[in-house]
Amino acid sequence: MGICFGKPAPISRGQSFTPSADAAPARRPQPSPSARNAEEGVLSGLPRRGQQASSSRHVVVDADSYRNVVDFSAAATKVERQTITEPGESLRTSALTVCTGVVVGGVRRNSDGNVAASAVSMYHVLPGVPSPGVSIARKVNVLIAAGFEVKAAIAGGDGTTRAGQQVRHALEGMLQEMGVPLQAGPLSDGFKSHFISAKIEDNGEIDYELYSGH
Repeated sequence: MGICFGKPAPISRGQSFTPSADAAPARRPQPSPSARNAEEGVLSGLPRRGQQASSSRHVVVDADSYRNVVDFSAAATKVERQTITEPGESLRTSALTVCTGVVVGGVRRNSDGNVAASAVSMYHVLPGVPSPGVSIARKVNVLIAAGFEVKAAIAGGDGTTRAGQQVRHALEGMLQEMGVPLQAGPLSDGFKSHFISAKIEDNGEIDYELYSGH
């Protein structure tokens, strides 16, 4: 895995998510002939066979201000995930040099428009993990079914390799096909690392930020 040193500089800042008044329910993806459920359908094109993880690890940058830092799973058999639901809580990926980071957040509103509930799940996808979109698709479907307005952000992925590009593009395509508004950061060039953070503000709105650094 790539090593990243120093404090990252922000490259973009997401706006708190405000729902469209005429937002339509998210479209379910069309399954392939061999897939019989929605989650299998949205995984078309994603790698199915795991690979051994590199022995070097990401270096967490400026993690003190974040209670929960989401690193990759060293077992290389699952997508690492953490979830927050309370105002003031935040999540942050460790360095995304060859890995891809995805955050899925949602708010449910009262009749007056104020936020009644918030939920954010962050995923750190190590290259070669089997079926990396399963848990992400499941979370999107659960939030939508519970009446949440869902938004996602994605960054990282190894832009120098075909496999890295395929994973990143497949995850982006899956979220877009599900009708989820998506904020996208750049692919990694193999040297510069990328980061995603998300915080539930005191009013329940969710703030997303994308960073890059060396």
